Amino acid sequence: MSGSWLPRTVAASAREAASPADVTETPGVTGRVVLAALLLGLGVLAVLLLAAPGVIDVADGQSMFGVTRAIVERGDVAIQVAPGYTNPGVPGLHEQFYSKYGPAQSLLAVSFYLLGRALEPLVPGFYRPELPNMAASALPVLVTAATTALLVLCAVELGAAVWGALGLGLIYALATPAPVYATQWFSEPLTALLALAVFYLLLRDRRDRRGPTVWRPLLAGVALGLAVATRVETALFVPPFLLYALLPARRRAVRVAAFALPLAVTLACLGLYDAVRFGSPLDSGYVNASAWDQHDLHPEHSLPSLLDGLYGLLLSPGKGLLEYAPVTLLAPVGAVLLWARRRAETALLLGVIGIDTVAHANVLIRWLGGWSWGPRFLIPVVPLVLLLLVPLLRPGSAAWTGLSGRRDHGMVRAASWRPSLLLAALAVVGLLVQLPALVVHEPHIYIYDLKPVYGVVGSNPPISRMLRLENDYVHDPALSPILGSWRLLGDKNTWTPATAQAVDPANVAQKSETVAPHTWWRLLYLQGAPAGPLYAACALLAILALACLAGALSITRPKTPRQGSVDARASYRPPWSAASREAGGGRRVATD
Repeated sequence: MSGSWLPRTVAASAREAASPADVTETPGVTGRVVLAALLLGLGVLAVLLLAAPGVIDVADGQSMFGVTRAIVERGDVAIQVAPGYTNPGVPGLHEQFYSKYGPAQSLLAVSFYLLGRALEPLVPGFYRPELPNMAASALPVLVTAATTALLVLCAVELGAAVWGALGLGLIYALATPAPVYATQWFSEPLTALLALAVFYLLLRDRRDRRGPTVWRPLLAGVALGLAVATRVETALFVPPFLLYALLPARRRAVRVAAFALPLAVTLACLGLYDAVRFGSPLDSGYVNASAWDQHDLHPEHSLPSLLDGLYGLLLSPGKGLLEYAPVTLLAPVGAVLLWARRRAETALLLGVIGIDTVAHANVLIRWLGGWSWGPRFLIPVVPLVLLLLVPLLRPGSAAWTGLSGRRDHGMVRAASWRPSLLLAALAVVGLLVQLPALVVHEPHIYIYDLKPVYGVVGSNPPISRMLRLENDYVHDPALSPILGSWRLLGDKNTWTPATAQAVDPANVAQKSETVAPHTWWRLLYLQGAPAGPLYAACALLAILALACLAGALSITRPKTPRQGSVDARASYRPPWSAASREAGGGRRVATD
């Protein structure tokens, strides 16, 4: 039971994988698991609503939300802003400005915008202008909560214990950059949800004991099409997903056609959308973007540039995934263990993660991702990275304990604490990393404080100064936004507004609000809303979060069978196991 736990774990997992009877030890997703996942997602939604800012103040979000407003108010997609404000769009046909981002998030926000409009009669006129904005700002919060619930289902399908899967969902929702992006209006959270939905649908289809279906690949194609309509580079995920969809031989041609049809329709619609706005189906607006955007779009294509991008995305102190999501340190270990048991799924996960990482490591675009929290371009695959940890969430198997065939319960319990404690410790570190960015709008405020030091002033500063600023905060640990954000929390000016105009509803969507906590209830309080209802709303959300978490744990708690009764979990035998075949139970499904 010494430091050789990892080699023994890998070896034991490989021995288990040699037997088809051990491909899975659980019956997969059941109604109770779905209910627990939904409760966890609802609890995460309540927690994230407490941290939501209620404004859309990142440039990308303002551009996409401008399309939402145009659709509802005027029935077109041209972005218009009040006089004196900078248009977040890019120039296109008909002397209009349009968003250079995909239309999917703008379309999904229409219902939120209409909800804000419907609530306008219930609030004083002072708050009405920004109420649709405030309602729409909840979209990434809902998306992140849905991703949490779906991640639980995916983990269970891959063989995780239910409580372990719930823990993995909490890790995603609280100990990775996901909660920070839930408070900002970037398109990466929606892309992450849709990519995870594709994986889940295809995984369920392959594991269905009744055989593969047509409707799941069709829905997977719809989800991937929406992902492409959100971020067009998601089309690079098509090859690995398509190859995985080909694995079940039954009705292969029909299933592949069902998967590809929504993608073809999406690409055709995107081409038409771009042609109407910019005159070409291949021009999404980046051709007319700013000089800084053009610089990001044309990185140097060389091996040193690629390696620099990989280092920046994965390891750099100012942006690296390992710094902003410490639990991913265990992903290589999990990948080795998962490969021994589910090779097709492991290859699919690694393929999609690898494609996304390499594509954004100075290949398609400069890797930095602007002034964002952590490796923004890796956010769509963070749920898939966490799924590589599933073998560490399967107590009772040799893959968990590292014990080769020995089932002494005391030793199993002692060994199973090792990955659990390590995961828990890394999760706590991850939570501490995210906390300052949930209190203050980060990393924008910290970088704004750095700008004068580097002579970055005005709306169009020299690119050379911007590059020097970015290079220093990315590579110098002392300038990391993580440390800088914690230092900001110790500044008393962070907690009080600089001017009364800083929280005026007419300005709040056009500038970064610097008051901590950067939340909707704090903002409304500073605008003059009565404190009582705001406190009550926050208390209800906190109670809802705790109740949902308790409910999710309660309905999945292992039950001790009564004397003489048969434990359903203990009696379960996968249909491909030797015991089931001897008893005539079930046909064998496809395994790796």
